[in-house]
Amino acid sequence: MEPVKRVVIRDKSPVFDADIFLRPLNRVVVGVVGVALLVQIVALGQVIAGQGKPAGWFDHASFAVVAMLWLALGILVFLQRRAGDAGRLFLLSAAAGSAFLALSTLYAQSYGDALAYAAGLLFFPPFLYSFARAFAEKRSWRRAELFLYVPSAVLLLPATQQLAPCSWSPRTWSRLSCKRCAICG
Repeated sequence: MEPVKRVVIRDKSPVFDADIFLRPLNRVVVGVVGVALLVQIVALGQVIAGQGKPAGWFDHASFAVVAMLWLALGILVFLQRRAGDAGRLFLLSAAAGSAFLALSTLYAQSYGDALAYAAGLLFFPPFLYSFARAFAEKRSWRRAELFLYVPSAVLLLPATQQLAPCSWSPRTWSRLSCKRCAICG
């Protein structure tokens, strides 16, 4: 029988300090988290109102709980990494992932739901990859890494158009161009 090998992971303990909010980039990230939390609250309201794809309450509740846990994990890593690059990137990936999960059964309800769902779906992988690259926190940010976000940005509006319940025009944001669904009337 082989001896048991121990693996000890030493990481920083989470620290909440008011200085975290002094950096402008951290304020932006916290604002994005606020939007993700707002998306979850709106999604909960839509589920209670009976909107969304025909799914049981257990399915809706499962998506909501996992979305909230993912966001909570993002906040924990953000605080644990002392609001450094890795913490910010992981929190952004958590916010995108939680918005995606919260709207998994609701994206076909409105253009806003489809936009938030598509943004979460498309931006989650690049943020998570960037977090993995920045985890050591000794490597500086390279401008070439911005190319990771180009496909997501380019695909955002076309994906939203395909997921939305009707063909809203992104230029006018009006219901006048909708001809294929009964939701818009």
